[in-house]
Amino acid sequence: ENPEQRVTLSLQSPLMGCTPKNPMRLRTAEKQTIKYKPKKQIVVLSIALVCIFILVFSLFHKSATKDSANPPLTNVLTDSISQIVSACPGEIGVAVIVNNRDTVKVNNKSVYPMMSVFKVHQALALCNDFDNKGISLDTLVNINRDKLDPKTWSPMLK
Repeated sequence: ENPEQRVTLSLQSPLMGCTPKNPMRLRTAEKQTIKYKPKKQIVVLSIALVCIFILVFSLFHKSATKDSANPPLTNVLTDSISQIVSACPGEIGVAVIVNNRDTVKVNNKSVYPMMSVFKVHQALALCNDFDNKGISLDTLVNINRDKLDPKTWSPMLK
Protein backbone atom coordinates (compact mmCIF):
# COMPACT_ATOMS: atom_id res chain seq x y z
CA GLU A 1 0.00 0.00 0.00
CA ASN A 2 1.03 3.56 -0.57
CA PRO A 3 2.36 5.12 2.70
CA GLU A 4 0.89 8.44 1.58
CA GLN A 5 -2.61 6.97 1.40
CA ARG A 6 -5.05 8.88 3.55
CA VAL A 7 -7.43 7.17 5.94
CA THR A 8 -10.68 8.38 7.43
CA LEU A 9 -11.44 8.56 11.14
CA SER A 10 -15.16 8.50 11.67
CA LEU A 11 -16.87 10.05 14.68
CA GLN A 12 -20.40 8.74 14.28
CA SER A 13 -22.61 9.34 17.26
CA PRO A 14 -26.34 9.99 17.65
CA LEU A 15 -25.45 12.99 19.81
CA MET A 16 -23.01 14.58 17.39
CA GLY A 17 -24.49 13.53 14.03
CA CYS A 18 -20.98 13.18 12.55
CA THR A 19 -20.73 11.41 9.21
CA PRO A 20 -17.92 11.28 6.68
CA LYS A 21 -18.84 13.23 3.53
CA ASN A 22 -15.86 12.13 1.48
CA PRO A 23 -14.38 8.63 2.04
CA MET A 24 -10.87 10.09 2.12
CA ARG A 25 -11.59 12.91 4.57
CA LEU A 26 -13.23 13.39 7.93
CA ARG A 27 -16.15 15.76 8.15
CA THR A 28 -17.00 16.83 11.66
CA ALA A 29 -20.53 17.65 12.77
CA GLU A 30 -22.68 19.75 10.48
CA LYS A 31 -23.65 23.24 11.60
CA GLN A 32 -27.36 22.55 11.83
CA THR A 33 -26.74 19.47 14.01
CA ILE A 34 -24.98 21.37 16.79
CA LYS A 35 -26.64 24.61 17.78
CA TYR A 36 -24.90 25.00 21.13
CA LYS A 37 -21.39 25.98 22.11
CA PRO A 38 -19.40 22.74 22.57
CA LYS A 39 -17.27 24.29 25.31
CA LYS A 40 -20.38 25.42 27.21
CA GLN A 41 -21.93 21.96 26.79
CA ILE A 42 -18.81 20.28 28.17
CA VAL A 43 -18.78 22.61 31.17
CA VAL A 44 -22.48 22.00 31.86
CA LEU A 45 -22.10 18.22 31.62
CA SER A 46 -18.98 18.28 33.80
CA ILE A 47 -20.73 20.33 36.48
CA ALA A 48 -23.74 18.03 36.31
CA LEU A 49 -21.56 14.94 36.78
CA VAL A 50 -19.72 16.53 39.71
CA CYS A 51 -23.07 17.42 41.30
CA ILE A 52 -24.31 13.87 40.79
CA PHE A 53 -21.30 12.37 42.55
CA ILE A 54 -21.43 14.90 45.39
CA LEU A 55 -25.11 14.11 45.78
CA VAL A 56 -24.40 10.36 45.79
CA PHE A 57 -21.85 10.60 48.55
CA SER A 58 -23.78 13.10 50.64
CA LEU A 59 -27.04 11.14 50.40
CA PHE A 60 -25.56 7.76 51.17
CA HIS A 61 -23.01 8.88 53.74
CA LYS A 62 -25.70 8.70 56.41
CA SER A 63 -27.40 5.58 55.01
CA ALA A 64 -27.24 3.84 58.40
CA THR A 65 -29.80 6.27 59.84
CA LYS A 66 -33.08 6.12 57.93
CA ASP A 67 -36.16 8.14 58.63
CA SER A 68 -39.40 6.44 57.54
CA ALA A 69 -41.05 9.83 56.90
CA ASN A 70 -38.55 10.63 54.11
CA PRO A 71 -38.53 8.88 50.74
CA PRO A 72 -35.67 6.39 50.19
CA LEU A 73 -32.42 8.06 49.26
CA THR A 74 -32.24 6.08 46.03
CA ASN A 75 -35.52 7.70 44.91
CA VAL A 76 -34.18 11.18 45.70
CA LEU A 77 -30.99 10.44 43.77
CA THR A 78 -32.92 8.99 40.81
CA ASP A 79 -35.13 12.10 40.66
CA SER A 80 -32.11 14.43 40.82
CA ILE A 81 -30.23 12.60 38.06
CA SER A 82 -33.39 12.45 35.92
CA GLN A 83 -33.79 16.23 36.14
CA ILE A 84 -30.16 16.81 35.11
CA VAL A 85 -30.34 14.30 32.23
CA SER A 86 -33.63 15.68 30.91
CA ALA A 87 -32.05 19.13 30.57
CA CYS A 88 -29.28 17.81 28.28
CA PRO A 89 -29.58 17.07 24.55
CA GLY A 90 -29.22 13.52 23.32
CA GLU A 91 -30.11 10.19 24.83
CA ILE A 92 -28.27 9.76 28.13
CA GLY A 93 -28.27 6.79 30.50
CA VAL A 94 -26.75 6.83 33.99
CA ALA A 95 -26.12 4.01 36.45
CA VAL A 96 -24.58 4.54 39.89
CA ILE A 97 -23.73 1.71 42.30
CA VAL A 98 -23.70 2.92 45.90
CA ASN A 99 -22.06 1.03 48.76
CA ASN A 100 -21.82 -2.09 46.56
CA ARG A 101 -25.50 -2.82 47.17
CA ASP A 102 -27.85 -0.12 45.84
CA THR A 103 -28.00 0.71 42.13
CA VAL A 104 -29.62 3.88 40.85
CA LYS A 105 -30.55 3.72 37.15
CA VAL A 106 -31.88 6.43 34.85
CA ASN A 107 -32.90 5.65 31.24
CA ASN A 108 -31.82 2.04 31.67
CA LYS A 109 -34.24 0.59 29.11
CA SER A 110 -32.25 1.74 26.07
CA VAL A 111 -29.40 -0.31 24.68
CA TYR A 112 -26.30 1.86 24.37
CA PRO A 113 -23.73 0.43 21.93
CA MET A 114 -20.32 0.64 23.57
CA MET A 115 -18.51 2.03 20.54
CA SER A 116 -21.01 4.89 20.33
CA VAL A 117 -20.41 5.59 24.02
CA PHE A 118 -16.66 5.84 23.40
CA LYS A 119 -17.15 8.10 20.40
CA VAL A 120 -19.15 10.65 22.39
CA HIS A 121 -16.11 11.40 24.56
CA GLN A 122 -13.86 11.64 21.51
CA ALA A 123 -16.33 13.90 19.72
CA LEU A 124 -16.59 16.20 22.76
CA ALA A 125 -12.79 16.37 23.01
CA LEU A 126 -12.53 17.17 19.30
CA CYS A 127 -15.21 19.88 19.55
CA ASN A 128 -13.42 21.38 22.56
CA ASP A 129 -10.08 21.34 20.69
CA PHE A 130 -11.66 22.98 17.63
CA ASP A 131 -13.32 25.60 19.84
CA ASN A 132 -10.03 26.38 21.61
CA LYS A 133 -8.25 26.75 18.26
CA GLY A 134 -11.06 28.77 16.66
CA ILE A 135 -11.64 26.12 13.98
CA SER A 136 -15.09 25.67 12.46
CA LEU A 137 -16.83 22.32 12.92
CA ASP A 138 -17.20 22.17 9.11
CA THR A 139 -13.42 21.99 8.67
CA LEU A 140 -12.16 18.96 6.75
CA VAL A 141 -9.28 17.21 8.52
CA ASN A 142 -6.80 15.10 6.55
CA ILE A 143 -4.91 12.46 8.51
CA ASN A 144 -1.97 10.70 6.90
CA ARG A 145 -1.45 7.01 7.57
CA ASP A 146 2.00 7.69 9.08
CA LYS A 147 0.33 9.78 11.83
CA LEU A 148 -1.64 6.76 13.10
CA ASP A 149 -0.16 4.38 15.67
CA PRO A 150 0.36 1.07 13.82
CA LYS A 151 -0.06 -0.87 17.09
CA THR A 152 -3.65 0.36 17.48
CA TRP A 153 -6.28 -1.88 15.90
CA SER A 154 -8.65 -0.18 13.53
CA PRO A 155 -10.82 -1.54 10.73
CA MET A 156 -9.72 1.49 8.71
CA LEU A 157 -6.10 0.26 8.73
CA LYS A 158 -7.05 -3.01 6.97
